Amino acid sequence: MAAPNLQAEGATVAVTTGVPSVVIPTHQTDDIILLCVIFWGPATAGDAAQIPTPADYTLIGSQIGQPAAADRDGWLAWFWRRAPSAGSTVTLTRGASWDTGADTCFGARAYVIRGCITSGNPWDAQVGAGPYTTANQAFPAVTVSGSERMVVQFGNSMDNAAFAMTSTGWTDGTEDDVATGTDCAFQTTRKDNVSSSTSADTSTVTQP
Repeated sequence: MAAPNLQAEGATVAVTTGVPSVVIPTHQTDDIILLCVIFWGPATAGDAAQIPTPADYTLIGSQIGQPAAADRDGWLAWFWRRAPSAGSTVTLTRGASWDTGADTCFGARAYVIRGCITSGNPWDAQVGAGPYTTANQAFPAVTVSGSERMVVQFGNSMDNAAFAMTSTGWTDGTEDDVATGTDCAFQTTRKDNVSSSTSADTSTVTQP
């Protein structure tokens, strides 16, 4: 079986009120659809509620978008599903009591991964890192557990439309950002055809 591949990268969408209308790239049955989602709302009272998991999706992981101990204003989250057919859609919802207005941003981007197993969890491992507030941060390594794997780093940025990742020895995806509200941006970098039972080296991904 060949290694999975990053088949398509969708367009970033964002709103300050309501919910972003995510367009999933062209896909087929058993493709893995992955959603990267951010929320930033600095005037939210208390801690911002986590990003709700969309119907039919599974949460891979989430990360608080601000390191302060209280009154945290943002979240990043990653969700996946196995496409039941071509033409699948997704509807996002807002977290309870989220702030709205020109200083906020609720954004998302969808990706399609092809060639994964057709049942069960398609991920060997998931490792979260951040939030980072300075440039040139290394992302953590993950360990693959078989032959013909693909390792993907999903980078998300809030309150910074100038985000970009660069890497050495990895294949960089297309950075896509929108300036709605206080901005959001998304990008990937990946290694294809990772060999059996090896620890993928820590990437040299940087973010300005």
